[in-house]
Amino acid sequence: MKKLTTQKQRVAAVLCSSHFYTLEEAKHEITRRFGKTDTEAAISARFRDLKKTGQFTCYKRKRESYKNLWEYRLEQVGQ
Repeated sequence: MKKLTTQKQRVAAVLCSSHFYTLEEAKHEITRRFGKTDTEAAISARFRDLKKTGQFTCYKRKRESYKNLWEYRLEQVGQ
């Protein structure tokens, strides 16, 4: 497995998926895959940063059956 050194790389690696993640789920997945503990606030900030690059299509939706629980996903442009 390639070592991803930046927080932005880790967030992109996890959220570039066919699966939607809540910030908490993304945090746990980053810890599981990379052994790093990134906060939910940091993951949210990196998601916004990635959105600004134009390299990703960014999806954010409310999770069904929940009032204020958001899910996130990225898709690399051109793939």
